[in-house]
Amino acid sequence: MNYQLETHSVPGSGERSLVILTCGRQVAGKGHMAPMRVYPNYSLTFVLKGRGVYQVNDKRYTIEAGMGFLIEKGSSVSYKADEEEPWEYIFVIFKGLECRAILGDIGVSTVSPVFCFGDDEKLRESLEKMLISARTGLSSAYAVTAHFLMALSRLTSGNRSPDNRERYIEEAIVFIENNASCSLSVEEIAEHLHIDRSYLYRLFMEAYGVSPKRYLLEYRLSLAAALLRDPQCHIEEVAEKAGFFDRAHFTHAFTEKYGLPPGKWRQRNA
Repeated sequence: MNYQLETHSVPGSGERSLVILTCGRQVAGKGHMAPMRVYPNYSLTFVLKGRGVYQVNDKRYTIEAGMGFLIEKGSSVSYKADEEEPWEYIFVIFKGLECRAILGDIGVSTVSPVFCFGDDEKLRESLEKMLISARTGLSSAYAVTAHFLMALSRLTSGNRSPDNRERYIEEAIVFIENNASCSLSVEEIAEHLHIDRSYLYRLFMEAYGVSPKRYLLEYRLSLAAALLRDPQCHIEEVAEKAGFFDRAHFTHAFTEKYGLPPGKWRQRNA
């Protein structure tokens, strides 16, 4: 078996506002894939470790630890664990009359199916309590639902004017370009803009189709490639100027993007 799957059916049915059908935890094997198919109910997946790719219709999203994704009722989706760092996640399958309204409150939809919860320990704790309630049977289905709603409440953020989105993106790009050589994090970008990380993530996904973390990495790699064209700039210096302070990480990331390690790429392109 290339993955471990823990699933719990939750008792209770009917057309209530929210009915949790199943919840569980999955530890996927390297490259484990759920093939494209249509899902009959709503589902939210919270990635705890590792990473993978989520595809809905013709759109693909790279999902990392601290991120999650929505499978909307009736949508055709597939997802695949990373070959090197396969993911571990908690999932919740649900239905109900108020599902769309609840999802709207946390800012996820067909247009924006990916969200970020970062290292929110309280959210993770609520998810763990949800699984315990479902597994042990010591609590009713209402307790499972309550813990799930507590987790969702951690995702709820205040409304922001759409008119500010373009300004936020422009400021984020300038900040990245001016600070890429530093030990810059996504949290620092969000703090600079005075917005939360999950909102910053949604802005970048809407504008570029990638997370701010991925955008930052791609910018650093492009900067490194430009610096490598200068034969007087040592590779260690290139890595540092591009914001890579771990030589092994730099070599791996550069090779993954350009197909050659920095030294050989320079020989062919300098």
